[in-house]
Amino acid sequence: MRSNPPYYSALDGLRALAVGAVVLFHLGIPGFSLGWVGVNLFFVISGFLITGILLDAKATPHYFRNFYVRRALRIFPIYYLVLCLLIVYSWLAHIDMRDVGYYFVYLQNILFGLTGLTQHFTVAFNHTWSLAVEEQFYLMYPVIVLWLRRRALIALLLCCVVAAPLLRLLGGVFLSRFIISSVWLPMQVDALAMGALLAVAAQSPKLAALATRRLVLTTLALSGIALAILIGIVGSRNHWSLVVLSHDRVYPEMNSLLALFFAALVASASIAPLPFSRWLAIRPLRHIGKISYGIYLYHFPILVLLAPLAAALLPAGTGLALKGLFALSELVLIYLVAMLSWRVIESPFLGLKQRLGGSPQFKQTLLIPSTEPTP
Repeated sequence: MRSNPPYYSALDGLRALAVGAVVLFHLGIPGFSLGWVGVNLFFVISGFLITGILLDAKATPHYFRNFYVRRALRIFPIYYLVLCLLIVYSWLAHIDMRDVGYYFVYLQNILFGLTGLTQHFTVAFNHTWSLAVEEQFYLMYPVIVLWLRRRALIALLLCCVVAAPLLRLLGGVFLSRFIISSVWLPMQVDALAMGALLAVAAQSPKLAALATRRLVLTTLALSGIALAILIGIVGSRNHWSLVVLSHDRVYPEMNSLLALFFAALVASASIAPLPFSRWLAIRPLRHIGKISYGIYLYHFPILVLLAPLAAALLPAGTGLALKGLFALSELVLIYLVAMLSWRVIESPFLGLKQRLGGSPQFKQTLLIPSTEPTP
């Protein structure tokens, strides 16, 4: 099996940070009220990697077949496994399942936007709205990359970066559909577009030359300061609820700054590597990043199913030590399930990717030094 390009090691580290933040957010760990931003980081990474792969594959045969086969083999097996298991659980628990069809075709984010996160299915699959956003992106984006020349693609991506906050403002403020601004693709497309712009730059010597370490570091610092100011304005406690946060006047700008900050972070790990990016390639982070999809998919159903047990074992007034021990047990269980899934289900399907979907390589002008490619 061909090894992945060297920058995958650092991006696996970023995936680990992203999924860790989301899991700790859903666990309600103090200090992680902003953990949901891990989803924004995932969007930027996806835009970066998918665009690079598609640009490399433009001149190759079976462009669409290879892309969609590889995506299906990576995403579908455990997604539909968990969905079917939750259907059985919902049937046993007498939960109304009239909306389950949305989940089969990755339209649950549309449903959530229209109903305000009210649906007829178990809440244990609510977190898959972000997977629906990515699947909708994967469905149309290969056509766009194939048809457009580089300059036209850059222009379209820049339009997406500008349009997304305007659409968030329109959906949240003027239409009073606040949750739409959080879960629909057009309102989240700036993060995907930011990552895509990085990939275009990475494959162009002239554009890559503009992505200097100084520029990336400056962008990280300025966007980070601006984010800190906005977070302070809203108040850290309000970030526990996206529904509450999406009502706030700073939400459109905050998501734009998150996209910019994370794009600079991805650039610092790939096309303009900064010294700290080497730490992203350490073995534990690469390992968690490798199984991050499984961790993300399994963690929320596990937390929801264990919630009654937590309520029984941890009544009001329970000390922090016992709560922490229970949370640690949940984290261990999530990891073990994800690891088992990786070895038994995901790895065999990844092997099929090489045989059925080709082996695209994402070429970059600047790369971090190779440490140990991920399998």
